[in-house]
Amino acid sequence: MEPQTKTRIRDTRDYLVFKSLRGNRKIDKNQVGHLIRSIQENGNLTPYIPILVNSDMEVIDGQHRIAALKELGEPVYYRIEEGLNLDIVHVINTNGKVWGWLDFARSYADLGYDAYQVFLHFHDTAPSMPLDALLGYIYGVTSASASMRRNFYHGELEIQDYNLTKKLLEQYEELSQICKHRTGPFARALHTIMTNSQYNQARMVRKVGVYGKKNLEHYSRALDYIRALEDIYNWKAKGDQVRFF
Repeated sequence: MEPQTKTRIRDTRDYLVFKSLRGNRKIDKNQVGHLIRSIQENGNLTPYIPILVNSDMEVIDGQHRIAALKELGEPVYYRIEEGLNLDIVHVINTNGKVWGWLDFARSYADLGYDAYQVFLHFHDTAPSMPLDALLGYIYGVTSASASMRRNFYHGELEIQDYNLTKKLLEQYEELSQICKHRTGPFARALHTIMTNSQYNQARMVRKVGVYGKKNLEHYSRALDYIRALEDIYNWKAKGDQVRFF
């Protein structure tokens, strides 16, 4: 391992370099599962909120995030701080709270960044939508790229088309309320469907309300949602079939 620099943020996929700190809490598999889903929805945030280790590579803060990133094959970004021990772990877990993406948005909005004030309005419009999908709606893509997420956390968010984004989010929220589906794949599927030139929101709302409410399963992939929603949209529409994929 190269010489350690105190404040430098490093990254690695060699998960074995990280050591458990004696006396730290055990890994909670449920928490790891929750973090895996969060990373899939919102991206790997350790470049912005790095794992904290001491000079012996014992994990002070972030052992559950490392486990989740290992499962996904994602790099772990970490920072080495000398002299940290179990007492610091106790302090962090008692008093600390890692910033989430809404904390970043609210911070930039408080500083007067117009784009983040608009972003918070969008979030209020569709409060259940995860960050990755929400950024996709803002930038007019199915899913946000790593650079879009990076720009968001660095205060460089840009609003592309306010009126279109607001319209799509309102439509998403209407359908989400009916279907009781609020996942990233569902949001991404609806973005693909709702930006189709042949799409009609009133028709989808009507069909989902009558047929799809009980027949729409929970899927882990946007494509499966698109196929299912296409079937619902075309239900009993013999001469007016629309393809969404």
